[in-house]
Amino acid sequence: MEELPVDIKMEIFSRLPPDPLLNCKLVCKTWEKLLSHRKVGLLFLIRTPSKRNLELYYGSYDEIYDKANSGEEFPHKSLTKIIHPGINWQGSLQCFFIDHIVGSCNGLVCIRVPHHKVLDPVYICNPITTEYINLPRIKHKKGFVVSGFGYHPSNNKFKVIRIHYPDREYSDMPITSKGSVEIYTLGSDSGWRSIGEITYAISRRGVLANGTIYWLDYEQAKIVAFDLLNEEFRVLPTIPQCLDVSDKALYRKKKILYQMRVLGGRMCLVYYVFGKDMDIWSYKKIDDVEEGSQSWSWILEFRIPSSVIDVNELHEPFALTKNNEVLIWVAKRGISCYDKKTESLKVLVEEDYRLGECQGIPHMSCFLSVKSFGMKVKSRKNQHTEKKMSPNNKTKYIITRDFV
Repeated sequence: MEELPVDIKMEIFSRLPPDPLLNCKLVCKTWEKLLSHRKVGLLFLIRTPSKRNLELYYGSYDEIYDKANSGEEFPHKSLTKIIHPGINWQGSLQCFFIDHIVGSCNGLVCIRVPHHKVLDPVYICNPITTEYINLPRIKHKKGFVVSGFGYHPSNNKFKVIRIHYPDREYSDMPITSKGSVEIYTLGSDSGWRSIGEITYAISRRGVLANGTIYWLDYEQAKIVAFDLLNEEFRVLPTIPQCLDVSDKALYRKKKILYQMRVLGGRMCLVYYVFGKDMDIWSYKKIDDVEEGSQSWSWILEFRIPSSVIDVNELHEPFALTKNNEVLIWVAKRGISCYDKKTESLKVLVEEDYRLGECQGIPHMSCFLSVKSFGMKVKSRKNQHTEKKMSPNNKTKYIITRDFV
């Protein structure tokens, strides 16, 4: 066992059920260090028109990119399927595209589950250990729910946030009432805790960066931040130049698209007018040499030319590679990679009409057990633990790296 390569060891460990896997960490310091190691790949939630439930897949950038360079086809079915409880897709519920993954953090994934007329962030799982839990559902049967999922290293706590707007039916509908805010801390006995109300018109899921969850309030041209440590809301003092609310008509008609993303570990705002260039603004610290200080500013990080974008399809950037390339999901087309140096868009995963919608996010895989929070968990046999065979019957081991 000790003479085997690290990647093969990880493959063997990934085949074990959760309880024996945790016991392996007690064998020796070498195994404890190995099982505490974290690798980053990609997680996809995919809907195909022929199936009712959303399907969860895991992929390695190396595997996808190598096949794309060799000219081989790489359909989404070549990704590793994660067996999990069925999650219905309801396109008429709040949004017409997949936005069910609230977030992925330190190996855990939070997914919004539809019930009645709301999307509720209550399903949390670890795709590697196959463990999952369901948090108590919201009692309201209608309205609009905005959510966020994150972790703060200072107190080592995972938290789920949900904001309920009782008088809203979909994301771009103007609010006429305040949003009620609740928080669930994994491992606590207090359940969902109410922390008051907000008047911000948040419309999409939040994104996590450095212990803070960010949302966009387009109606008021604000970016709202929620600190997971002190559990307080604040508004960023500056906004990117692209955030213009003067023409709400185009926004409501989906002709202008704003997306909050975390790319390369930094919070970003994607701005896209259909038929024009796509801009990606990054919020980062800038050094002031004369003053000898630092300040946070919005920087135009990428401008993807309209000449390489299909103006008839939705484009959603979701990750950066270490080569500073942008991974983009293109509706009903697959996954493409934009190279800033060559200003070219390369197709990595090309699909046909059978692929409906897809949501992709970076995912840090690890063997963190949900049981460590003292919560009652469930588990399902995971197809991730099965071998993937190449045409020459040689086992292919998934190696996840090359993401930031």
